[in-house]
Amino acid sequence: MSAATNVGSARPTNQDGVIVQYAVKESHTFLLAAVCDGMGGLEDGEVASATVTLALKQWFDRKCAEESVRDIHSLMNDLADTLGTLNEHLKEYEVQRRTLIGTTLSCLLALDDACGIFHIGDSRIYRIDTALCQLTTDHTVVARAVAEGTMTMEEAAVSADRSKLTQCFGASKRYEPEIFFDSVKPNTTFLICSDGFRHRLTEQELQMRFSPSALQGEQRMQFLCDQAIQDVMRRGEKDNISVVLVKAD
Repeated sequence: MSAATNVGSARPTNQDGVIVQYAVKESHTFLLAAVCDGMGGLEDGEVASATVTLALKQWFDRKCAEESVRDIHSLMNDLADTLGTLNEHLKEYEVQRRTLIGTTLSCLLALDDACGIFHIGDSRIYRIDTALCQLTTDHTVVARAVAEGTMTMEEAAVSADRSKLTQCFGASKRYEPEIFFDSVKPNTTFLICSDGFRHRLTEQELQMRFSPSALQGEQRMQFLCDQAIQDVMRRGEKDNISVVLVKAD
């Protein structure tokens, strides 16, 4: 596992948040990894992302302290309920402060060889084995246009609206997170990243840089995360930049 985040070259603050938690209990392995991208156009994007990452840590610690081990579906249901309540609290904060705060959230929760994914916004989770597969859907105006056939993938990549969200955590009226389940197979990489990380890297580069065979040890994984962020900045990315890597051996 490894994680890295950088304010980037143009933003005054880093509104991204990353979290990686790992525990072993009763011969079971638990892992939670997530990226939040606070919305830079809103007043308190960093508040939203920090609030969500803190809530995830507290939830993980609480679940690890419980006596019995649950299955992945029960854990995901509990996590979704916790995040739904938090979303309502953020909306109350908005009313009290007369402001808008929001964040994306892409979260991977694993229990042994099973995992669940909770996702809202345009951060992404990829699975990399012999190929690269984007597991999550971008909740953006351009992604919806591509799905409807009114815009091509090439047009979407350069559109001025490519970062305009259709939903997020907190600020948006719509709250329909993507929740689904997957297996954790040996020799697989899960890559979680903000849009600032992936905008300047092609899918071919992601596949090559972060294929399981390239990730030999946590020190190497950390080096590759840091190196990729530096490359993204050299290519002119102005957004905050965050990435989390999880490798299943």
